[in-house]
Amino acid sequence: MEQIRALPEGFLGPIKNKPVWIGKRMICPSSTEDENGWRIHFEISDDEGKTWRKIGPITASEIVETDQVKFSNQKHKTIQVIQPTILTHKDGKLQLYAVPRTTAPLLPPGVKTTEKAGVR
Repeated sequence: MEQIRALPEGFLGPIKNKPVWIGKRMICPSSTEDENGWRIHFEISDDEGKTWRKIGPITASEIVETDQVKFSNQKHKTIQVIQPTILTHKDGKLQLYAVPRTTAPLLPPGVKTTEKAGVR
């Protein structure tokens, strides 16, 4: 029987959504909310949880700040999102979804209503 072990200090594990396994690699999407804003990162184990490494917080260098998309802070340029989840497509590609810190829906450029964007 395997022993239950606590995660190393500074690691949170998946906050809301389940981890994704790729072979023996476990990818845990995670997030924090603190004085630096809402931020997402990934905690990864390649040996069934014996050792861990952290990637992130994920930077938003390609993102343009708007009224709807806000950086966590200007110094770190992270996007204000939490509760990341990873979707695995049939072809093996991964896609990330997260909850933005905004009351307005995030719409593609030029789309003025959520109906046109397929948001419900």
